[in-house]
Amino acid sequence: MVDWSSIPKELLSLICNRLHSVVDYLQLSMVCKPWICVSMSPTKYPLRQLPLLMLPQEKTNSTSRRSFLGLTKDGEEFDKTKVYELDLPEIHQHGCIGAACNWIVTVDMELDMHIFNLFSKVHMNLPPQSTFDTQFQDQTKTRTQLRDLMVSKVVLTSMYPNDPSKDCIAVAIHSLSMKIAIARLGDKTWMTIQNIISVKDIMYFKEKLYGITPNNNLCICDIKSDPPKASEMHMSYSSLRSVFNRYLVEWSRELLQVIRQES
Repeated sequence: MVDWSSIPKELLSLICNRLHSVVDYLQLSMVCKPWICVSMSPTKYPLRQLPLLMLPQEKTNSTSRRSFLGLTKDGEEFDKTKVYELDLPEIHQHGCIGAACNWIVTVDMELDMHIFNLFSKVHMNLPPQSTFDTQFQDQTKTRTQLRDLMVSKVVLTSMYPNDPSKDCIAVAIHSLSMKIAIARLGDKTWMTIQNIISVKDIMYFKEKLYGITPNNNLCICDIKSDPPKASEMHMSYSSLRSVFNRYLVEWSRELLQVIRQES
């Protein structure tokens, strides 16, 4: 009988380099325990697949499974979709407020915040929501409402938050003040950056944090300096009517702004 766990690493590397999707990596990693490392080596074996979209848990079939929507590629039409399911009891009833590579940032029903790897299931803690310097005063809000409303977005400054050499910083937009707060792994509280103006959206791009201000200018922040520094760049737009919101995205190694208009 073949002992699949004893396959030489060189041969396994050749197999990994021929894979085309995150599903292939998942199936390969489930063959045996020594093979699970393939799902934890995105730099060595980069995935050639479009990002997956996590669907709301309320629409899944069970309490422990989460559904992911992925656009197909490699010769197939982009408007065809596939839904994948993963058994993830570790994030049951967690709200997802950020993602970087295989990692997501979640908030649980106790309002504790976490960084979680979907494939390796490595779990790390961030400071809880209760440590933001501004809190909801409305006592009628439920735990679910507080989980979903306190933080609008979190970005990570590294795709490898479990690597101590990367100095990963979590950057959150606090929904009440629209201020930026930062925290590192091991911190007990979130630190609001007072000298940076309010922002509507943020994106970490080429070692800088960019934000869209309420007056639709571009804010450039150096959050790793002490104290953090920020500058605002005036943006000139062509006449657009009924703009509902603006978002920052990375596309082909360029920083772009997506404008959402009211219907």
